[in-house]
Amino acid sequence: MQNIAERYPKSVACAALLLLSFIAYANSLPNSFQYDDIEGIVRNPAIRNLRNVAAYFTDPQLFRLARSVDWRPILQITYAINYAIGGFDPAVFRIFNLLFHAGTAFFLFLIVAEIHRKSPTPLPPGPAGLKTWFPLIPAALFAVHPVTSQGVNYIWARSSVLAALFFLIAFYCFLRGPLGGDNRRHPWWHGAALLAFALGVASKATVVSLPAALVLYEMLFLNPDRQNVLRLYWSEPRRLIKYLPFAIAFAAYVLLRKVVLFGGLMSFLRVAPVTPLDYLFTQFRAWVYYMKLYLWPHPLMVEFPGFGWSRSLWDLHVLGSLFLVLAILSVVWRIRRICPLAAFFACWFFIALLPEASVIIRPDPITGHRPYPAYTGLSVVAALVSIYAAHWIWRQWSKPESNDANRFWRAYGVALAAILVILTGVTILRNRDWRDPVTLWSSVLKTDPTHAGAYISLGTGYINREDYAEAEKALTKAVELWPRNGTARMHRGYLYTLLERDDRALEDFTTGIELSPYGRLNYFYRGELYRKLGRYEEALGDYRSALKLGPGSPGAYFGIAMVHWERKELAEATAACRKVVESDPEDLRGYRCLGSLFMHRSLFEEARKIYAEGIKRFAEDYALWYGLATAYEELDRYAEAEEAYTKASQLLQKGP
Repeated sequence: MQNIAERYPKSVACAALLLLSFIAYANSLPNSFQYDDIEGIVRNPAIRNLRNVAAYFTDPQLFRLARSVDWRPILQITYAINYAIGGFDPAVFRIFNLLFHAGTAFFLFLIVAEIHRKSPTPLPPGPAGLKTWFPLIPAALFAVHPVTSQGVNYIWARSSVLAALFFLIAFYCFLRGPLGGDNRRHPWWHGAALLAFALGVASKATVVSLPAALVLYEMLFLNPDRQNVLRLYWSEPRRLIKYLPFAIAFAAYVLLRKVVLFGGLMSFLRVAPVTPLDYLFTQFRAWVYYMKLYLWPHPLMVEFPGFGWSRSLWDLHVLGSLFLVLAILSVVWRIRRICPLAAFFACWFFIALLPEASVIIRPDPITGHRPYPAYTGLSVVAALVSIYAAHWIWRQWSKPESNDANRFWRAYGVALAAILVILTGVTILRNRDWRDPVTLWSSVLKTDPTHAGAYISLGTGYINREDYAEAEKALTKAVELWPRNGTARMHRGYLYTLLERDDRALEDFTTGIELSPYGRLNYFYRGELYRKLGRYEEALGDYRSALKLGPGSPGAYFGIAMVHWERKELAEATAACRKVVESDPEDLRGYRCLGSLFMHRSLFEEARKIYAEGIKRFAEDYALWYGLATAYEELDRYAEAEEAYTKASQLLQKGP
């Protein structure tokens, strides 16, 4: 085993990191979809067909069914692949998240190993294999640390994981190519770096900070005269040539976003909660908070609105945080020559954070997955600090006769193993919080009991459990905390429809629309209630309003079809059911509805075709087979009708 490890260090490191990641996250695989997973994945028909791949690059409305859109086609492709493999089995989605996470840890290992090979970092004397295995320490810390758990557990946060993975791949390829000194392989590595950069920005825009990391590396490691960055490139302008392809790729990316999204780098159609300057003041505090979480990972939260917004530089918390950050950067500047690796990755932490934690406004002050890419840098710093601190303690307290290198590294290895075990245990416990909406949002509310959004999500979790009493308590609390928000009213109104309390439901839906006139679901659910009450014109009006706010909604089309059917307007009902199939070919209701209407109108051949089309997608649906059989029978195709009836009977006996 020792010989194998020495001969194939990369393969052994890859296997070790994959094993560590699996141990830490194996119990997360059965967890359910959560939060934005429902809207962005489960309710998004665009990911249910790989034929939509080309459209991901041109139609941002396919990104998610909400008023917030972005351009992330590579992310969508991964979701579509997951669906093609296992449908809406969350375990398939989580396995991919786990593999991407392990891949990120592995490329962190490769980068540290490559830098350490070219510019050895001063470490305490140790065994011969120390240079090879030191890079595994930060990679292992990153693989099992609970601060990265949201990126792995939260499927919708995969964008942050992919951004980190492609960021590291591109940086590693640049190290092996344009920054590596081997001119024979520059074009291949340079091309691979550009491809990884392109895949990264097509997963999440935050990868645009990559060139800053490359310039910083060149300044710290490829600058023998220790010039500042401006003088370095002024004295040797040829150094800039290697960045031209990145500049062209970046310009093309910004132009593409402007064309596709009608906006700049970050195009989110949300109301800005603060000004860019106030957001920056808040992020001074956030930088410190993220560092604190790495040292003491509690509390770990999906989001934390209770963190609050800072609106003045003279706020003591803002000033204190800024002072601490400047103090850290001052130390980094002082150690840049004696330990450039630590200085580089300390700056890496801030570089990776800047796109989302500076002046580009995001709707939340902090989130659990936002610093995921930045924690790769902090893991390297933590590894180096732990080694230097442990060696200092060892020298202070060990006896002179026992102060030998191998004994120190054995003791450090034992301590590191204990830390990894503890971190893995905390991660495993955190995975349990993500089991379902009730466990997740209950954990959030323990830390932030004023979080109205958490009460909404908790209420919907209780609805899924059919615990309507607890759901009402949670949603009523959300309305109390968030009285001017239409979403809280919408969810409570939906609960009241389940409880047959129609008057209360109608009141909540109507108030929700008054508070949030652009809330599509309030219109849709009120339309459903009006249809139930026989108030058809009002139902049609609400369904149409919902469609204006969210084009292509199959639920609204289906509601319109049901209204027309109940009013015996079969032609209009047929047209609406056809819209269900067109807007979402993976919606079973459309095929059942359209087939039944064709049968009612004696359009038997059309019924046969639509039932057959539905069976291609839902081969185990009894109703489609039975409908196909009756269509065959009406067409006097009795042998085929008998086969279809037999299949329907088998499925009926088999049960759900």
